[in-house]
Amino acid sequence: NSNALFIFGLTPSSAATTGGDWIIFDGSNNGTNSKDLTITNTFNGTSGSAFIFRSDASNNTIRNCNISGGNTTAASGLIQFAEAVVGGTGNDNNTISDNNLSANGINPQATLIYSLDGNSRGNNNITISGNNFINFRDFGINVPTQTTAAATGAADRWIISGNSFYNNLATPPSLTQTAINFIPGATSNDNSIAG
Repeated sequence: NSNALFIFGLTPSSAATTGGDWIIFDGSNNGTNSKDLTITNTFNGTSGSAFIFRSDASNNTIRNCNISGGNTTAASGLIQFAEAVVGGTGNDNNTISDNNLSANGINPQATLIYSLDGNSRGNNNITISGNNFINFRDFGINVPTQTTAAATGAADRWIISGNSFYNNLATPPSLTQTAINFIPGATSNDNSIAG
């Protein structure tokens, strides 16, 4: 079969990269931008993420995948950059590119990508590009207020570009939707958000 499909109903997440580095999830089976890998978390609730990067997970890539879930809280995400190691650096140098990110068809996905400033160690050098953000309830990308108490607490050098945000449900969500909520912190540097 030329396409792969992973379906699971796990909590808190389908794939947690706890301190994992240099991991590449590439859904193309022919070296192009084809999306031949589908990853679906059927768990519906406050912990239905598909991917969680935590404990200084760095230099990882998710690209060319169809990813869906049913996480119902805005303070989490289908893909989540979670807490860092105490005294660590944060989940840095990670790339999310050329994916279709959406709800799983059972529950609405509240937030598609979320960044938590756990342990005041901002997640830096994050690239989010060329993705389709489909049928989210609250946020496409949610980077809420980041701690600035420590020099490492702000989100620096994020590149958000070339993404599409849309809803094609017959009945759209009744809540206000925000494509990008980006509040990186007062000491943040070198961030870029472009069309």
